[in-house]
Order: sequence, then C-alpha cells, then structure tokens
Amino acid sequence: MPIPIRAVQAEHPRDGNGNRDVPETLLALVDLTLMQRGLIRELLAEEHSVEIVDVPAGELAATPADAVIGSADALGEQQVCELLERWPRLRALVLRGDLNDASLYLLKPHREHFGDISTAVLRRVVAPRTCTDWNPLT
Repeated sequence: MPIPIRAVQAEHPRDGNGNRDVPETLLALVDLTLMQRGLIRELLAEEHSVEIVDVPAGELAATPADAVIGSADALGEQQVCELLERWPRLRALVLRGDLNDASLYLLKPHREHFGDISTAVLRRVVAPRTCTDWNPLT
C-alpha cells in the first residue's frame, strides 16, 4: 500500500526565500474536551510547522494526519491499530483523564540478529500476527 502524501496547494504564500509557508505536520485532535484542545493548542502555539485540526472520530481513518491526539474512548487499542495499518507513519497519542496520563503508539523498524537460521527462528518469522501483537518476534 503506498504511503499517502498530502498535496501542497499552489496558493499557499511563500516566504522571502521562496519557501512555501505550509505546515509540515498535520495534527488531528479527536474527542478531546474544550480544555484539552485549548491546552494542546496553547502548548503548540509557537510551532508554526504544525497545523492543528479537530476531526470527528468517524472521519479519522480518512484524514491523512501525521499525528493524532485523542481520548482513550475515541482511540482504543483496536482503533489505533487500524489507523497504523492504514497510515504507517502516524504517531498516535492517547489520553486518559486530563493531560496527565498518555500513551504513544507508532510503528518503527525493528531489527533482530539471529545468527544461524533454525526451524524455530523461521517459525517465529512466519508466524501469523494480529494487529495487537506489538512486539515483532516475541
């Protein structure tokens, strides 16, 4: 599956060096309280490379966000897994309670050296995985 890339609109203004003044990161906020959204926007106010949008949970799978921050109610483990399968470069921060309990989900390359190849190693490599199997070869 190709990795989606957001198109840059031609009408975005350019700075004096000819660079587009376009945010590099699209951050989607999902099912957060008004206070949580306000705090996140305030904390990232100086980050001009980040565009922050509010996205309904039902529309998140169709949103090519680079990162998402959402409540545990909207972003359960299964929902996060499905998002990561669709958007492998996504970073998902799931909040429980206020902003004092958060978990980051992301996919990253994993390398494990085996040395000699054995039947046991090959079985581990080809064993079917579910989307909640976060540890690659355990």
